[in-house]
Amino acid sequence: MATQTLMTAEQFDDMNRAQDRDLEFIDGEVIEVASSAAEHNDVLGNLIVSVRPFVRVNRIGNAIPETDCAMGDERVRPDLSIFLAAKWEKVDRQKLPVDVIPDIIAEVASRNDKVFELDRKIGLYLEYGVSEVWVLYPVRKHILVYSSPGVRELRNGDNLESTLLPGWSTPVAELFA
Repeated sequence: MATQTLMTAEQFDDMNRAQDRDLEFIDGEVIEVASSAAEHNDVLGNLIVSVRPFVRVNRIGNAIPETDCAMGDERVRPDLSIFLAAKWEKVDRQKLPVDVIPDIIAEVASRNDKVFELDRKIGLYLEYGVSEVWVLYPVRKHILVYSSPGVRELRNGDNLESTLLPGWSTPVAELFA
């Protein structure tokens, strides 16, 4: 019988800072985050260009890409974390991982993402109190929005918007353009 060596979240944090690779730590498992393809980065960039100026100019929070977040003993690196003002004020901007739970998390599904791992992360985000999780799928050009009421699907012709970001809206088609 094989013996599995487990580590603590603190040991992972120390190890992750010493690595040149992007890593996540979920359910005691160290997961290497693959480099993103141009398609992924293009969609993520479109989302950032739309939402980040809105939340900053209107002083309702901030949106930061690819920053390590602590959720209990789990360590994740969402593609985009959106913090409303009350939470953003609590973020220590010099510390990794961020130990404040984002209000909204966006993930861009890549062709090399495993369904199980993406589903596990969505469940983790919701379990730790993220209000909304947006998963953008570039291949089929649609978005799934997870929240406590359930899951909404948005397609071409729809707008991505959130009650957490009153006044902000962006056409789904523009995110995948």
